[in-house]
Amino acid sequence: MLSDKSIAAFLYFGYVPQVKINFSTPPWSLINKNSNTDPINALTEKDLITGGVKALKNAISSTIKDCDHEAGHFLPLSGGLDSRAILGGLLENLNPSQIHTVTFGMPATWDFKIGNKVANYAGVRHESIDFSRILWNQSDLETFAARFESPIPLFECFLFDQIYHQFSYDMVYWSGYMGDPLAGSHLLDTDSPSWDIAIQRFVNRSRYAKSALLVGPEFNPKDLLPALPLMNNSILSYDEQIDFAIRQEGYIKQVVMPKNYDVRMPFLDSHWVDFILTVPREFRIQQYLYKKILIKAFPVLFALPVKNNQGLPLNALPWQHMKVRISLNLHSKLRQWFPSANRTVHPAINYIDFNEGLRSKIDLKNVVFNNLNDLKKRQIVDSELIDLLWGRHQKKGINHSDALLLLASLEIFLKSKKICQ
Repeated sequence: MLSDKSIAAFLYFGYVPQVKINFSTPPWSLINKNSNTDPINALTEKDLITGGVKALKNAISSTIKDCDHEAGHFLPLSGGLDSRAILGGLLENLNPSQIHTVTFGMPATWDFKIGNKVANYAGVRHESIDFSRILWNQSDLETFAARFESPIPLFECFLFDQIYHQFSYDMVYWSGYMGDPLAGSHLLDTDSPSWDIAIQRFVNRSRYAKSALLVGPEFNPKDLLPALPLMNNSILSYDEQIDFAIRQEGYIKQVVMPKNYDVRMPFLDSHWVDFILTVPREFRIQQYLYKKILIKAFPVLFALPVKNNQGLPLNALPWQHMKVRISLNLHSKLRQWFPSANRTVHPAINYIDFNEGLRSKIDLKNVVFNNLNDLKKRQIVDSELIDLLWGRHQKKGINHSDALLLLASLEIFLKSKKICQ
């Protein structure tokens, strides 16, 4: 039985927080190994880039050595950095015919368009999945939810899972898991000086449903998090301890690492972990050094646009960024001023446009609406709040898809575990 505390945790975080990393085991034990040495401050930026290129390529090549060379290699290819870095490493070690990539999302988005462009340029076997064509039904969602021990945001996770259903269990699957966080994408402007402050900052930025608070005032999300640090902050900052051990390992990993598949994670190879976590902090903020390493390691691939840079190459000029910002701002204004007439999709959207889908995609709308009605009968969440969120969303006054999908995910999970009302 799912406890009231776990339900409240899910309605706040979008998952039930648990510490899932043992920092005394590989590759995390490398952090402790390096605790008695200073960061590699003596090296110049050029030296760091050279060392990073070597570490990244060694991480990918050593991961390939452990693979079944007769199997095909499957790589979900987004418009971002990590999957493209893996592709670059695979191309240096394998024949392009051995590599099978797939892009996903909606055709107008950066993930879909850029991923296709990169795959075509690389000359690998490639397919695209248009998520806007996915049909939603109760049975498939309950079957998917039954795999998990605790609830997750089912709708986005279900879409990502469709990528793997297209291909054989016998292939080697590659994941960019932990690439961004290790490279510094989650670093704050300043590290938290204490564990309590780190916990509070994590709580403040980790509420899943930004559009509505789904828990009552009696729930304190800090009660779900460790009371003491997991290691000394001189080894790893308090903020990254929480992110790595709870969110990344306890939530993200179970989404991107489906069971029964041979999934390889080169960013957790010792060559890369040992290097990137000894780099001075200022080189990791906003992935500064990582981006330089990628341009040096795979210059042709990273001369192409990337999602992380507003759909521009990593070395784009300031005037190019300004042009894109003006275009995106105009796009947002048009959607705001003419919500009924303007159906264009923002290029940065992941997966599908759930805001519009809950209004106009009948199969999705019906599944969510029916589960919300069933959830109201359980008296877990105030029925009037659910009705208010649904009504506001349908009137296009405020987008509440984050809250509505989370609530429907909870009901589907409870049904998958045969938990009666």
